[in-house]
Amino acid sequence: MSITDLLSSAKSGLNTYCKNCPWNPNNFKENIAFGVSCKKHGVDWSKPVQAVSMLIAQDPAGTTPSKTGNLCGFCNIQNPTDKSAQQGYAIWKAAVSLSESSQGATRYMNNHYWTNAIMHGVQIDESHETNLSYSIKYEAARTCCENILFEQINLLSPKIVIVTGKVASKSLFDLGLITISWDVFKNDFSRQVYVEQTTLPSGKNVTIYCTFHGSARAVNTQASKVYTEETKKLLSHKIELLHDPLVAQRFLRQYPGITPHEKGMRVLLLHWLDIGEDIRSANTKYGSSTNNGEK
Repeated sequence: MSITDLLSSAKSGLNTYCKNCPWNPNNFKENIAFGVSCKKHGVDWSKPVQAVSMLIAQDPAGTTPSKTGNLCGFCNIQNPTDKSAQQGYAIWKAAVSLSESSQGATRYMNNHYWTNAIMHGVQIDESHETNLSYSIKYEAARTCCENILFEQINLLSPKIVIVTGKVASKSLFDLGLITISWDVFKNDFSRQVYVEQTTLPSGKNVTIYCTFHGSARAVNTQASKVYTEETKKLLSHKIELLHDPLVAQRFLRQYPGITPHEKGMRVLLLHWLDIGEDIRSANTKYGSSTNNGEK
């Protein structure tokens, strides 16, 4: 099965794995969202292709993709209220592309793929997020989508997978692609991103990074809590080692580490500096690292 066929069957709820999903669009028609990776700025998955990097977020509910169907971190910065996209783009420039120019900022995205651990998203009131019925359905939907996620990884055989947030990491743990759970490895997040290497059924090796989700709530609450003086020192040291540290240094001035939001963004940057180095290296070896990110 191709990526196109896989995503088409998942979107329509006709994939075998969608049969028992509580958020199957054939059974749940209100406030349902579905998003796919951008073929303009990311890897063109409409044809047989391998990705260099893949990012797995949580679900598309309540975000720009719920309106556009597009998971692209670059396209979605056009929506000024999409904090996940805005913050993710700032991190990409400072840690991955090391550039803020109109062309250079999207460097390495042409070999990148965006997806979610839960393919459909249901927008509900925040007051309902602790509702037991919702929680059960959410977990059931995540479990049903695990195999859809696994198929995407197998078909694209990325060299690097970036897992953002506890929900996405749980799917990778259940699939056996990482061997330690979020609640354990997050204890070291003040010092470093979590990383594992594994082998796909295809025999291809993949490096998996686990970090915080880039949403405003995750940054302001979860990520900010792990920021320490050691984080600050490690961050400065990593930036000194960059061949072009200007954008990262500008990032530090923008987020000086005083408010919870600023501290959380600094933790993300600490994690993404390692991820970015790996993405650049993998593109040099396997992709087209000399392009400017445009098709």
